[in-house]
Amino acid sequence: MENHSTQWPGESDLTMVLDEHSLPVSNQSSDQLDLQQEVARLKQESQVAYSQMHRMALDVRTLRREVAQLSKQRSEANAAYFDALFHLARMAGFRKGGSLASIWRIGVISALLARAMGESDDYCDCLQLAAPLHDVGEIALPDSLLRSTPVSAAEREQMMGHCDFGYVMFGHSASPELQMAAEIALGHHECFDGKGYPGGLAGEEISRAAAIVSLVDDFERMTRSASEATPLSVEIIAAEMKSAAGTCHDPLLVEVFLVYAEKFLRLRGEIDENRIRVDPALAWMQKPPERASWRRFL
Repeated sequence: MENHSTQWPGESDLTMVLDEHSLPVSNQSSDQLDLQQEVARLKQESQVAYSQMHRMALDVRTLRREVAQLSKQRSEANAAYFDALFHLARMAGFRKGGSLASIWRIGVISALLARAMGESDDYCDCLQLAAPLHDVGEIALPDSLLRSTPVSAAEREQMMGHCDFGYVMFGHSASPELQMAAEIALGHHECFDGKGYPGGLAGEEISRAAAIVSLVDDFERMTRSASEATPLSVEIIAAEMKSAAGTCHDPLLVEVFLVYAEKFLRLRGEIDENRIRVDPALAWMQKPPERASWRRFL
């Protein structure tokens, strides 16, 4: 019997089309698609990374600008601070006939002596600025007392009060320079043998800074009293310093000072009021000292 199965028109064609669409994508086509997706992903990530780097570059530029501004402001603040210390020392010194050169000499020689005693650069920087303020407490004293030698016991007691006044002025400051200035103001009239004032301290009870400034102040007094007729010599300085060793001053401090006495005496001539005012090379000394100014004289 013949098979008369019916085949619809186009059925075989439809079966063929369905088979082609149902076939899986070839490996080559799949790899190309994966590669395109990976490239697209990397492009997107690189764009994000570039955007982040650009923002970081802008942030760094802004940060540098802000740091430069802060550095400038800090520098200006430091300059104003040093200027205030300098003029405060000048005000205290001028009331009893002090000079600009004297402020420089006491600060520089104190720092150099401290360095010779083995103190750190930071300590010497601080001492240079604090040393000229040793008599700042005299601001609280009447002019009549400063212009004459105290005679009565009451006048002497009032004069000795400048140490306490100086300490009260700076004693509670957070500034290292002013803390040292307070220490010096209080102790620069103490004596190694305990017969000084105001506390009657002796030996190592006296702070190193106060002991140094006391010795340098004596040297400054000696050089001020010298005249052209009787110029000061290293021998005269040595004789007077040795006579005060063990009584007024620490013998070790005196010994070290005398090693450098010739240099200090030479500095006394270099840091001179008249020279500062007329010598262009010393014009920088008409301005307030900076922390490391003493190092110029090493």
